[in-house]
Amino acid sequence: MQGGVFSIANGANPLLAINDSINYLKWAGVLQPDSYNPIRSLRIKGDGYQSRLITSNYINVRILKKINVRSTFSADVMDTRDFWYTPHDIGQSIRNSTSGTAQQRNDHYLNWQWDNTATYDVLTGDHNLSVLGGFNMLQNNWDYNQVDATGFATDDFSYKYIGGAYLRDKFGLASDFTTYSLMSFIGRANYNYKDKYFATVTGRYDGSSRFDKGHKWGLFPSVALGWDIAKEQFFQNLDVGLINLAKIRASYGIAGNQNIPNFAYKTLYYPHFSNNAVTFDPSGRLGNSGLVWERQKQLNLGLDLALMNNILKVSFDYFTINNEDLLMQRPLSTVTGFNNVIGNVGAMTNKGIELSVNAQVLNRGGFVWNIAGNISSARNKVTKLYGDVSAIYSKGGYTGVEIQREGNLFLNQSINSIYVFKFDRIVQESDMDYVNSLDLGGRVVKPGDILPQDVDHNGIINDDDRTVVGRKDPKFYGGFSTDLSFRNFTLNAVFTYNYGAKRISYLYEGLMNGTGMSAAHPDMLNRWTPTNTQTNVPRAYSASGRYGFGDVDLGIQNASFLRLSALTLAYNLPRAILDRAKISTLRIYFTGSNLFIKTKYKGYDPEGGDDYPMSRLLVTGINVGF
Repeated sequence: MQGGVFSIANGANPLLAINDSINYLKWAGVLQPDSYNPIRSLRIKGDGYQSRLITSNYINVRILKKINVRSTFSADVMDTRDFWYTPHDIGQSIRNSTSGTAQQRNDHYLNWQWDNTATYDVLTGDHNLSVLGGFNMLQNNWDYNQVDATGFATDDFSYKYIGGAYLRDKFGLASDFTTYSLMSFIGRANYNYKDKYFATVTGRYDGSSRFDKGHKWGLFPSVALGWDIAKEQFFQNLDVGLINLAKIRASYGIAGNQNIPNFAYKTLYYPHFSNNAVTFDPSGRLGNSGLVWERQKQLNLGLDLALMNNILKVSFDYFTINNEDLLMQRPLSTVTGFNNVIGNVGAMTNKGIELSVNAQVLNRGGFVWNIAGNISSARNKVTKLYGDVSAIYSKGGYTGVEIQREGNLFLNQSINSIYVFKFDRIVQESDMDYVNSLDLGGRVVKPGDILPQDVDHNGIINDDDRTVVGRKDPKFYGGFSTDLSFRNFTLNAVFTYNYGAKRISYLYEGLMNGTGMSAAHPDMLNRWTPTNTQTNVPRAYSASGRYGFGDVDLGIQNASFLRLSALTLAYNLPRAILDRAKISTLRIYFTGSNLFIKTKYKGYDPEGGDDYPMSRLLVTGINVGF
């Protein structure tokens, strides 16, 4: 939200009277220049407009009864316009001496795709063969231009007359044009015999503009086999008539990934004019002309069962994926003149299982009850990094070279690992001799403060003591639903769940680092004091230099949850009334989304994060068909 309205209001002093005349909030009677009054920030004017056209058109021609030719052209054209104006008399303008700012931005998107296929179908006795060949092309185009103007003598014209701005040396101009294209040739053959044996062979040959010459194209084949054992005579002789379907599936294929920034294979420079001369400054990313497609080799094994006249259906899958030439960003030393490079940094495996069950529990006297559920579990692991490195660190922070908690890659660890210090203890008076023997790198630790573990036991607390303390991947996840209907009424409930995931909550950590000059979490009521030493909550402390919740795993959150994602009650008008009204359907419904969640997560939401609470939506409507 523009102006930080929500985040500032979230941490505001709840005892402060609502006042739209002051520019900054107060704590303990002291103005906080970083805390703009959110009531006044609501005067920041923001308007957005969007025009969009989505179209799909096709021609289908059948030749010699067995050949079907289809050509489809789709386009998505979108224009967005965004306008912002910050008045000259609110905190954001006063503190930054801008005297009002206006911004106008226009974005244009033109995305099109052309698909062409020819299908040849052959049905001979018990043999059924379908062969498809084709090619497609797509192109995504985006351009934008933006103007930022500063210094307005009056707010009367808002962003509508930026020519009236007088601080011309603070004007900002920006624009860019990008194009990305992909071409593919596709071949596929489907075969089945007596609806009992199944085989599919597919091949793709893809070319992407995101790679340099010699690396643009990749070949990605796959094969899938199936066998419905329930149709075999020997199986039917086993007198297992309750089994209607018992299909074994196996597939193996290679997929390509080219999800990288455009022009990552080139080093980009931008012109800069100074002292009557033009210089070209690098964008910060070093180009890599050796980039190639990331290849995902996937094996799937599965089993589909249908029992008791399809009343119960069960599907089980096991998969293993080996990613080779993993495409990732890796940081570079600033002495190179660049910040990062996109590279094929290594390899990763991903293994998991999926189980889904659908059942009709009851169907009697107009009452029907169906239930469904699924559970999945997956584990990924980095198995190789480029050269002989065992870790690729994500750098950032205030200095730009601080190791981040997320985004790092470690051999034999999840790609979604969380990397921080382990929590050792809340320091007591009796620990001070040990604390004073440590080299804390300039940190100040006193009784009541957090102390990280000296993992390597060398008497120095530094980056070598950081370790993987958890991962954002859940141990298992899924959902389940129940669908009840009685005559013309239906009630449907959908639940989702996640177990075992970890997550960083910046909201909770900020509230737990409270100093008395901002909002705090109720857990701070159990903070360390000389008379309350048996706690893992550090003392209140207003100066800098100590370890906070964000430095250790103490604040890493349990992101497990159970959510009632949707609940729908509906009524379908009886057929006799519909026939008299000459309409085919009329359904009245009420739906609630995100109605309930059970979790130990102390931020806003274990899925949506802490930027803004996930909304609870209540919808009522009528569907009519003629």
